[in-house]
Amino acid sequence: MAGRSDLTIHQFRVLDAVVRAGSLTRAALALDLPQPAISRMIARLEQEVGTPLLNRHSGGVTLTAAGERFHDNALQAVRFHDLAIEEARALTGLLRGEVRVAAPDSVGGILFAPLVQAVRADHAELRIRTVAAQSADIPAMLASGTIDIGLVADTHGMPQGLREPLFREDLFLIGPKSAPELQRAEIPMSEVASLPLVLNAMPGGFRSLIDKGFSKLGLTPNVEIEIDANNSLLELLLNGAGFGILPYSVVLAGSSDALGAARLIEPTLTRTLSLLTAPNKPASSVQREAIRQIKALINQESTRARWWVADPE
Repeated sequence: MAGRSDLTIHQFRVLDAVVRAGSLTRAALALDLPQPAISRMIARLEQEVGTPLLNRHSGGVTLTAAGERFHDNALQAVRFHDLAIEEARALTGLLRGEVRVAAPDSVGGILFAPLVQAVRADHAELRIRTVAAQSADIPAMLASGTIDIGLVADTHGMPQGLREPLFREDLFLIGPKSAPELQRAEIPMSEVASLPLVLNAMPGGFRSLIDKGFSKLGLTPNVEIEIDANNSLLELLLNGAGFGILPYSVVLAGSSDALGAARLIEPTLTRTLSLLTAPNKPASSVQREAIRQIKALINQESTRARWWVADPE
């Protein structure tokens, strides 16, 4: 048939590897292939398409305008190719492949290990790869194909994609269990402003909820230390540096019995965690199974993590 193209899914995967690596040499290392073989494959691909797909320069390679359009469509072809195979295997009861899941540290610290274990127990040939990431970064990771499923908080605005609310969680005053302020289940924010606070320094996220809460009351909190890492923040609290304001899930993931917690009220500070998937990519059978397992674990851990699970629609 005149004009017929014989491009292969393997060529599309190689092109994607080159784009992700930013150079032919780094892509060859990632794929464990000789660099000349990668060069020849890209050259044949460009010859078949009839136009350059890559700009070559001293720092590596970037996509041309035509390359960007071709790369987007090639990724779609790869996804539907993989989906066709996965769905056929699913009819036989065999789930095989890999699902990449990203979530904030506070959630991943509770869900990741049991998720991997549950999937391995039910499906010997299905692998879950977990990624701890900021909620703000997860939509871009999903759009680029770096991950398949994301759990994101609404503190960074409304992300693009297919969203399904899963649970909400409140923020707590956290500190040494013996502290008088933590001998009750709840504490008004007006009583917290004067305490020595150790807060997450990362803009956005639950820090934005904290700042808005104090601003609403017209109060300036006594912030003595700001630090980005939750684990280091918890260590400071254990060493008597002050009090933190965190989701209870952060404390639970840290597995510290020496810390106490009181839910903040007046106002209550709450964020919602949602499941996020790509809007232009149909969920495969393995992704649907991963989502089912994630929801089951959230329900299982909700009481312990003090999550309010969304009502089913």
